[in-house]
Amino acid sequence: MYSKLLVILQFTLIAAIVQYCSFPFYNPYLLPLGLLSGVIGFLAILTMKWDNLRVQPIPKQDAELITSGIYKFIRHPMYLSVLLLMLPFVITTLDRLSLSLYFLLFATLIKKLQFEERLLLQKFPSYSDYMKQTYRLIPFIF
Repeated sequence: MYSKLLVILQFTLIAAIVQYCSFPFYNPYLLPLGLLSGVIGFLAILTMKWDNLRVQPIPKQDAELITSGIYKFIRHPMYLSVLLLMLPFVITTLDRLSLSLYFLLFATLIKKLQFEERLLLQKFPSYSDYMKQTYRLIPFIF
């Protein structure tokens, strides 16, 4: 139930940001963020393969731990992709509500990845070693 709540909250916040904020990609300075988001998301899906892809942060029963490709550098590239895609919307509008929505989305994704990592630690004994070798969400920072 907790994982479903996190997913519902995530998609509600994404919808609220898109609905409330101005469309940013007319601005040539913000377009690279959108493109970077797409590349990161595409590389994550390509590396993970459709079989492992899930919206809920609960690993499939027959899931395999992916540590190659973009996952060699960060453990949650899909979450990073979402954050990068929503950032230009917030920058374009840049007011208290847009910043609050983005902060709530960021906090939701942090809770979601913490929940997912607890489950991955239980499922894959090697996950703790993988955690020591990679960044969680933002390369070279976090």
